[in-house]
Amino acid sequence: MVWRSLSAIERDTVPKPIDASFLLKAAVSGLAALLMTLIWTVQAAEPVGDASAGKRLAREWCAACHYVGPGAAASDAAPAFAEIANDPAATPEGWRNWLVDPHPPMPNLSLSRQEIDAIVAYLLSLKD
Repeated sequence: MVWRSLSAIERDTVPKPIDASFLLKAAVSGLAALLMTLIWTVQAAEPVGDASAGKRLAREWCAACHYVGPGAAASDAAPAFAEIANDPAATPEGWRNWLVDPHPPMPNLSLSRQEIDAIVAYLLSLKD
């Protein structure tokens, strides 16, 4: 009697087993996503570089045009580091990209990755 209450499609449809390779791919994808999230979270929580070294570099290379200490205004052509640090549109990755490939009037200082990370850390230390 049960068969009579089921439609022809339901009677003829036999559940297909799930392909093991599909399950493996889904598990690997899920683990990869979890791992990437954990890596991103840990990187975001760790300091980018040495802020004190970044301050020294800023005083050496940037102070001719920018005010590198907190709390002072600079000219329109070269904003103070505190202004750069507190720009709501600015990001550490954006600062890194800019320092790798600056546009005029800022000179290309050919900074190493470690120096760039240090300057970014210094900028982060200036955030309000």
